[in-house]
Amino acid sequence: MSARTPADFAAELKAKHAAKLASKTAASNGAPAAEAPPPRPLPTALLPVPPFDAAQLLPRILRAYVVDGAERLQVDAAFVAVPLIVTLGSVLGNRIGIRPKLRDDWTEYPNVWGAIIGRPSTLKSPAIGEGVRPMRKLESSANAAHDAAMSEWLENAAECSINCKA
Repeated sequence: MSARTPADFAAELKAKHAAKLASKTAASNGAPAAEAPPPRPLPTALLPVPPFDAAQLLPRILRAYVVDGAERLQVDAAFVAVPLIVTLGSVLGNRIGIRPKLRDDWTEYPNVWGAIIGRPSTLKSPAIGEGVRPMRKLESSANAAHDAAMSEWLENAAECSINCKA
């Protein structure tokens, strides 16, 4: 048996490609095409996941909040911790960053992504709500402070316009 040359290999690939193209063309022209095998069912077994250890993985200041929320909802602590950490990361935004290279201006800003994966009806949405609740409180107080500052500014602007006309 002789070794295949690159030309032989190329000719074999061209022949296979031509055969596939011919079968697709025949199928689109109404000619019977080769039967595709029936689809196989997807596996339903899940891979094992190590348990989320809040005591080891979370700072002390977040631990009590996460554990309490998870216990009240009867969900895994990770379901509350992930959205909490992501929303806390969003507070930082691009105000801080690190420069990995000593003599370069390349800056990396914190960008935290998270996902909760669970079967239907595992209380993912309520757990996300529990995780973002502290951010909602911060947002609400910031909106109230902004509204108060806007009201004061509008009063000052109205007073200024009255004084400017006089």
